Amino acid sequence: MESLIAQLQSANNEGLTLLVRKYKHPCVQHLLMNTKCNTEEAEEIFTEAIVNLRKRVIENRPGTISNLKGYLVTTSYNMWLKQYQKQKTQSFGFRRSRALF
Repeated sequence: MESLIAQLQSANNEGLTLLVRKYKHPCVQHLLMNTKCNTEEAEEIFTEAIVNLRKRVIENRPGTISNLKGYLVTTSYNMWLKQYQKQKTQSFGFRRSRALF
């Protein structure tokens, strides 16, 4: 894992290619089986999770990541959930309002 993190920190894209090859299918499958998204949305969310991981590594904050697959699956799911909740809230016309008391 340390060599992969070193590759992500460099301008070398081999680390990204390896991550995508190794973890795209499990992450996309997890989203398809556990959410209401389609394949295109799942792949887009996975790509965003990879970008977030690389940003985190470049900012030198990879310390809390011990399981890349778990990190990517969890991050992908949480990104989908946040997006779903936002869409659901907007479709019902809910707006955050100030407390009256």
